[in-house]
Amino acid sequence: MKKVLSLIMVSAMVLLGVLAFDITSAQADSDTTISGSVATGSTASILKVDTREGTYEIKIDSSTEFSGGKVLLPGKNVTVSLRHGDDAYLHAVSIKAGGAGGVVIDNDTAKEISGKVKDVSSKDSLYIETSDGEQTIKFDDNADLSGITYLIAGNSYVFKIAKANDSNWYALAISDSYSSSNGNSVTTSSYSYTDNATLSGETYTCTGTVTSSTKPNILYLNCSDGERQLKIDASTDTSRGYIQIPGTKLTVTYRYGSDAYWHAVSIEGPTAKSSGASVKSDNPTTVVGTVSSKTTADKLFLDVSNGEMEIKLDSLSNLDGLKVLTQGMKITVKIGYGSDAYWHALTISN
Repeated sequence: MKKVLSLIMVSAMVLLGVLAFDITSAQADSDTTISGSVATGSTASILKVDTREGTYEIKIDSSTEFSGGKVLLPGKNVTVSLRHGDDAYLHAVSIKAGGAGGVVIDNDTAKEISGKVKDVSSKDSLYIETSDGEQTIKFDDNADLSGITYLIAGNSYVFKIAKANDSNWYALAISDSYSSSNGNSVTTSSYSYTDNATLSGETYTCTGTVTSSTKPNILYLNCSDGERQLKIDASTDTSRGYIQIPGTKLTVTYRYGSDAYWHAVSIEGPTAKSSGASVKSDNPTTVVGTVSSKTTADKLFLDVSNGEMEIKLDSLSNLDGLKVLTQGMKITVKIGYGSDAYWHALTISN
């Protein structure tokens, strides 16, 4: 009797396995649609969706289509069309996100910040980790998300924000690059400076610290009487103040421009102290990386593909095509080896 029961159980298991194989094969050839909310733990490549049936783990591909917004934060309602792939994963064919409400925005308060979206962010509030601390941002369907593929916790972005009539900061636009005042994109691999505005009136001076909103062509300086937003032009003298990492203390002279912006005339801050080392410059080494927040007037900390480089700045002879160094900038550095066993920057370019 036991043998008969065993044979029946084995036969049933084999039959179930065949059925499971048939179901999987059938699903691989057609799309299935599920609805639920984005679950905690979603990444740039894996979307987790909580449904009544359980939690789905779905791969996001370059071909995945988005509609109804690109916000994929915990709690956001989504409808996903998916199919089985050859790699045994579910793959998102399309993702449709739900919407949110609206408020009245005061555009006069608009500014830009950069930082990483924390995993505690929800469907209508972003918690951004910046070098100045945590910033809370709300958003609705009016936010321009054309500059990103999708918004997900753990990724870093640039946020244009402004205050609303409910006293909260709201996202006006979110992107992977900064926007200059003339509408041109200023990415972390290319920078340009102009003298399009006519400067007039009195020259003012302000001493303060650089904030995390600073970007290659606009300096945000926290002075004793408030924050200054100062455009950097081709004629701006930054020779003694090109290090503009958040927290750096600078003194800036500035004037009013015909484009309704304040423009920096000169910028002064800490400068590199001579190390006294002799540097081999006849056959320099070239490295490419991004400027780290640890950078100071004396040393450039460069994040490269295989780690972090520490490069002294006392032998720097030229900033080619650049006026400043800001956190996150992608740059090319020619370096020479010094008698003090340090690498020394010879030139820096974009």
